[in-house]
Amino acid sequence: MIYFIDDEKLARELRDNVTPEFEKFGYFVLISLWSVISSSSSYIALTFHAPTAVERLLDFYILVVTMTGIWTCYDRNKEGDHRDFITRMTCLGFPAMIRAYVLGCIIFIPAKIAQAKFDVAITDDFLVALTNLLMWPYLYWRLYKTVGIASGADQDKDKAKSAAV
Repeated sequence: MIYFIDDEKLARELRDNVTPEFEKFGYFVLISLWSVISSSSSYIALTFHAPTAVERLLDFYILVVTMTGIWTCYDRNKEGDHRDFITRMTCLGFPAMIRAYVLGCIIFIPAKIAQAKFDVAITDDFLVALTNLLMWPYLYWRLYKTVGIASGADQDKDKAKSAAV
Protein backbone atom coordinates (compact mmCIF):
# COMPACT_ATOMS: atom_id res chain seq x y z
CA MET A 1 0.00 0.00 0.00
CA ILE A 2 1.40 3.37 -1.03
CA TYR A 3 1.50 5.87 1.84
CA PHE A 4 1.03 9.43 0.67
CA ILE A 5 1.16 11.09 4.09
CA ASP A 6 2.21 8.58 6.76
CA ASP A 7 5.96 8.62 6.17
CA GLU A 8 6.70 7.34 9.68
CA LYS A 9 4.65 4.17 9.12
CA LEU A 10 6.47 3.64 5.84
CA ALA A 11 9.81 4.20 7.59
CA ARG A 12 8.94 1.50 10.16
CA GLU A 13 7.92 -0.91 7.39
CA LEU A 14 11.15 -0.24 5.53
CA ARG A 15 13.14 -0.75 8.74
CA ASP A 16 11.34 -4.05 9.35
CA ASN A 17 11.87 -5.05 5.71
CA VAL A 18 8.16 -5.74 5.09
CA THR A 19 7.68 -3.35 2.17
CA PRO A 20 7.37 -5.40 -1.04
CA GLU A 21 9.83 -4.68 -3.86
CA PHE A 22 6.99 -3.69 -6.21
CA GLU A 23 5.76 -1.10 -3.69
CA LYS A 24 9.28 0.32 -3.44
CA PHE A 25 9.25 0.44 -7.24
CA GLY A 26 6.03 2.46 -7.04
CA TYR A 27 7.66 5.01 -4.76
CA PHE A 28 10.64 5.21 -7.09
CA VAL A 29 8.36 5.85 -10.08
CA LEU A 30 6.43 8.51 -8.18
CA ILE A 31 9.53 10.41 -7.05
CA SER A 32 11.06 10.12 -10.54
CA LEU A 33 7.84 11.39 -12.11
CA TRP A 34 7.70 14.24 -9.61
CA SER A 35 11.32 15.16 -10.39
CA VAL A 36 10.80 15.13 -14.15
CA ILE A 37 7.63 17.21 -13.97
CA SER A 38 8.97 19.73 -11.46
CA SER A 39 12.07 20.36 -13.57
CA SER A 40 10.20 20.60 -16.87
CA SER A 41 9.87 23.81 -18.87
CA SER A 42 6.10 23.56 -18.61
CA TYR A 43 6.18 23.50 -14.80
CA ILE A 44 8.82 26.21 -14.50
CA ALA A 45 6.71 28.35 -16.85
CA LEU A 46 4.25 28.85 -14.02
CA THR A 47 6.65 31.41 -12.59
CA PHE A 48 8.80 32.47 -15.55
CA HIS A 49 8.08 32.49 -19.29
CA ALA A 50 5.54 30.53 -21.31
CA PRO A 51 7.23 27.40 -22.75
CA THR A 52 7.63 27.08 -26.49
CA ALA A 53 6.06 24.23 -28.43
CA VAL A 54 9.50 22.62 -28.67
CA GLU A 55 9.92 22.80 -24.88
CA ARG A 56 6.51 21.23 -24.31
CA LEU A 57 7.28 18.40 -26.74
CA LEU A 58 10.65 17.92 -25.11
CA ASP A 59 9.04 17.76 -21.66
CA PHE A 60 6.63 15.08 -22.89
CA TYR A 61 9.47 13.18 -24.59
CA ILE A 62 11.59 13.17 -21.42
CA LEU A 63 8.61 12.03 -19.36
CA VAL A 64 7.90 9.13 -21.74
CA VAL A 65 11.56 8.11 -21.96
CA THR A 66 11.91 8.27 -18.17
CA MET A 67 8.83 6.17 -17.44
CA THR A 68 9.67 3.67 -20.20
CA GLY A 69 13.29 3.53 -19.08
CA ILE A 70 12.42 2.90 -15.44
CA TRP A 71 9.94 0.20 -16.37
CA THR A 72 12.38 -1.61 -18.70
CA CYS A 73 15.10 -1.42 -16.04
CA TYR A 74 12.67 -2.86 -13.49
CA ASP A 75 11.86 -5.74 -15.85
CA ARG A 76 15.59 -6.26 -16.44
CA ASN A 77 16.15 -6.47 -12.69
CA LYS A 78 13.34 -9.05 -12.47
CA GLU A 79 15.14 -11.15 -15.12
CA GLY A 80 18.01 -11.38 -12.64
CA ASP A 81 17.64 -11.80 -8.89
CA HIS A 82 14.72 -9.30 -8.56
CA ARG A 83 16.32 -7.61 -5.53
CA ASP A 84 17.59 -4.15 -4.62
CA PHE A 85 16.14 -2.36 -7.64
CA ILE A 86 16.02 1.05 -5.94
CA THR A 87 19.57 0.74 -4.62
CA ARG A 88 20.84 -0.32 -8.03
CA MET A 89 19.05 2.46 -9.90
CA THR A 90 20.21 5.05 -7.39
CA CYS A 91 23.85 3.95 -7.33
CA LEU A 92 24.14 3.12 -11.03
CA GLY A 93 22.19 6.24 -11.96
CA PHE A 94 25.02 8.51 -10.89
CA PRO A 95 27.72 7.18 -13.26
CA ALA A 96 25.12 6.67 -16.00
CA MET A 97 24.04 10.31 -15.69
CA ILE A 98 27.66 11.47 -15.79
CA ARG A 99 28.14 9.51 -19.03
CA ALA A 100 24.91 10.97 -20.45
CA TYR A 101 26.03 14.47 -19.43
CA VAL A 102 29.39 13.97 -21.19
CA LEU A 103 27.52 12.83 -24.30
CA GLY A 104 25.38 15.97 -24.05
CA CYS A 105 28.51 18.13 -23.80
CA ILE A 106 30.03 16.38 -26.83
CA ILE A 107 26.93 17.41 -28.78
CA PHE A 108 26.18 20.80 -27.23
CA ILE A 109 29.60 22.46 -26.91
CA PRO A 110 30.80 22.00 -30.53
CA ALA A 111 27.39 23.09 -31.80
CA LYS A 112 27.50 26.26 -29.64
CA ILE A 113 31.02 26.99 -30.87
CA ALA A 114 29.91 26.51 -34.47
CA GLN A 115 26.89 28.70 -33.81
CA ALA A 116 29.05 31.54 -32.46
CA LYS A 117 32.17 31.23 -34.58
CA PHE A 118 30.74 30.37 -37.98
CA ASP A 119 27.30 31.95 -37.61
CA VAL A 120 25.65 28.57 -38.11
CA ALA A 121 21.88 28.89 -38.04
CA ILE A 122 21.11 26.57 -35.12
CA THR A 123 18.48 27.79 -32.69
CA ASP A 124 19.02 27.21 -29.00
CA ASP A 125 15.68 25.34 -28.84
CA PHE A 126 16.85 22.94 -31.53
CA LEU A 127 20.22 22.45 -29.89
CA VAL A 128 18.72 21.71 -26.47
CA ALA A 129 16.16 19.38 -28.05
CA LEU A 130 18.79 17.48 -30.01
CA THR A 131 20.97 17.08 -26.94
CA ASN A 132 18.06 15.79 -24.87
CA LEU A 133 16.79 13.51 -27.63
CA LEU A 134 20.09 11.66 -27.44
CA MET A 135 21.01 11.99 -23.74
CA TRP A 136 17.86 10.54 -22.13
CA PRO A 137 17.67 7.29 -24.13
CA TYR A 138 21.42 6.85 -23.64
CA LEU A 139 20.98 7.26 -19.87
CA TYR A 140 18.36 4.52 -19.66
CA TRP A 141 20.26 2.26 -22.06
CA ARG A 142 23.26 2.48 -19.69
CA LEU A 143 21.01 1.81 -16.69
CA TYR A 144 19.38 -1.15 -18.46
CA LYS A 145 22.79 -2.61 -19.20
CA THR A 146 24.25 -2.10 -15.73
CA VAL A 147 21.10 -3.19 -13.85
CA GLY A 148 21.30 -6.39 -15.91
CA ILE A 149 24.87 -6.90 -14.73
CA ALA A 150 24.10 -6.05 -11.09
CA SER A 151 21.05 -8.33 -10.93
CA GLY A 152 22.80 -11.25 -12.58
CA ALA A 153 20.56 -11.11 -15.65
CA ASP A 154 23.70 -10.85 -17.78
CA GLN A 155 25.63 -13.50 -15.89
CA ASP A 156 26.11 -15.72 -18.95
CA LYS A 157 27.50 -12.78 -20.94
CA ASP A 158 29.87 -11.88 -18.08
CA LYS A 159 31.15 -15.46 -17.86
CA ALA A 160 31.76 -15.56 -21.61
CA LYS A 161 33.54 -12.18 -21.45
CA SER A 162 35.76 -13.35 -18.55
CA ALA A 163 36.60 -16.58 -20.36
CA ALA A 164 37.61 -14.64 -23.48
CA VAL A 165 40.03 -12.46 -21.49
